Amino acid sequence: MYILGRNLTGGLRAGVAAALGITAGSIVHTLAAATGLSLLLATSPLAFSALKLAGGAYLIFLGARLLFTSSSKRLQPDPQVKPARRSVWLARCR
Repeated sequence: MYILGRNLTGGLRAGVAAALGITAGSIVHTLAAATGLSLLLATSPLAFSALKLAGGAYLIFLGARLLFTSSSKRLQPDPQVKPARRSVWLARCR
């Protein structure tokens, strides 16, 4: 659903970027599990807490960046998206 949503709102380039990002994350997660990093995080409360704090700090950073970015920059359509094709796609989905 995420990839489809990105494709509809941002065009083909955004959809492909979302698909590649999810694939890269899956590969990293698989490699971490294969190398035993998951076992380390499960057995070490300190390492798990450090990872949770780093993840929380990253989410706060993303939220602050979203809040402090001007709304005109966030709402501008992607210039490479062809509106006619997108509106045809959306009309068929209804």
